Amino acid sequence: ASLAEAVYLLGERLAPEVRQRVRQEVERRIFKPYLAYGRRHWWHRADMNWNGVCNGAVGLAFLRLERDPATLAEALDEVLEGLEAYIATGFEADGGSLEGVGYWNYGLMYYVALAELLRERTGGRLDLLAAPRLRDIARYPLAVALSPGLFAPLGDATEQQALAPGIVQRLAERTGVEGLCGLLASPQGMDGAGAMAKLAIVLRNAAWWDGELRPFPPAAQDDAYLPHCAVIRFTGQAAGGRPLALVAKAGFTDGHHSHTDVGSFILHVAGESLLCDPGRGRYSRDYFRQARYENVFCNSYGHSVPRIGGQLQSPGPEFGGRQRYRGQIVDHGREGGEKYVRIEFQGAYDLPALRLAQRVLALDPATGLVRLDDEFGFAGEPLEVEEALVTWCPVEVEGRLARVLGGGSVLEIAIAEPEGALWRAERLEEACRANGKEGVLTRLSVRLPTGALRFRASMVARAR
Repeated sequence: ASLAEAVYLLGERLAPEVRQRVRQEVERRIFKPYLAYGRRHWWHRADMNWNGVCNGAVGLAFLRLERDPATLAEALDEVLEGLEAYIATGFEADGGSLEGVGYWNYGLMYYVALAELLRERTGGRLDLLAAPRLRDIARYPLAVALSPGLFAPLGDATEQQALAPGIVQRLAERTGVEGLCGLLASPQGMDGAGAMAKLAIVLRNAAWWDGELRPFPPAAQDDAYLPHCAVIRFTGQAAGGRPLALVAKAGFTDGHHSHTDVGSFILHVAGESLLCDPGRGRYSRDYFRQARYENVFCNSYGHSVPRIGGQLQSPGPEFGGRQRYRGQIVDHGREGGEKYVRIEFQGAYDLPALRLAQRVLALDPATGLVRLDDEFGFAGEPLEVEEALVTWCPVEVEGRLARVLGGGSVLEIAIAEPEGALWRAERLEEACRANGKEGVLTRLSVRLPTGALRFRASMVARAR
């Protein structure tokens, strides 16, 4: 797509032999293979971002370089067939993406670029962005935003994520989701900035973005619920009126970029995640094979979920699991001044004896107090339960009290039940080095006494 854009824009300012060579190579490497067997590629109708990237980029190249109307029509028919599947299946019914904001951005960059070029070339007769579903898809980043430039890094995502400004502004204008532009931040040093350094995207960022960095939008500071993604966000205030967000997820443990993290949550206060989702590990060949879930950044050892009977949550069939494992948000609402969510996640473990694993997270939006209440049930003798919370921040442990030392806040986590349960802290230094992380993830854990079926703790963030 970038070569096609360059030849189209520079035209005769390029030497004839350069123009001819580009056309020959694009014809040989892209056009002929795509028309011959493009539909056989796994990504052509895939329910993921690579569909949008590949079909969108191919479509842009055809529109810029193909001179034969019949060939162009054939190619666009194939491109639009793939992209129709992308929009229909690459996002959940609520418009959310299980791949996270980074892949939402990556796939839509090329989709939006192609959609607007098609609208221009057809005089508005073909307008992909006019579909009502695009409005729900455009809202997704607003539902998982934590603070300016930061998003819930569920699955293979990163917390600090750059969005393509021109693409986002055009999508916001075309769908009417104006708050989306308030999520734009300077991309310098952010993950995803490299993906935008393609000519087709650079040009549209320059042409479509007005250069403004707007205030963080109200829609990103409100509660949000994505029922089909099984993600919920509560907002409130910590001490001193500092903004707080509590994000929790259920859902499945399989998918293109999924982790075994059902029931995990993030506690974010004034721009920093005191309890985190660690995001993706280092990409490698094994990371996308069955060894994927030996990596603590993918498996539940590196997430804020319990280990039960010595077992972690089980991956789905895409990466060697026996079946689909899942949890679900069974209830959420307000009660007694608190916002709460109830998650049942026994189905995330390959443990027939586990009959109940239920987590309730409750937030007092006025004070920022968070309550964690986990309950377990078994067929027969209870299995051992080890609770866990993870953080990138330094940690202090004093028996039943743990302190997470953030840059601007101290999170105090006090065990209320059961008696005899004590915190311990484990620094996952080797795993972090192996995954190229600058910081060190710490796993706070509590081994429940034999026979204990409930764990309760309270958390409150205070300014440092």
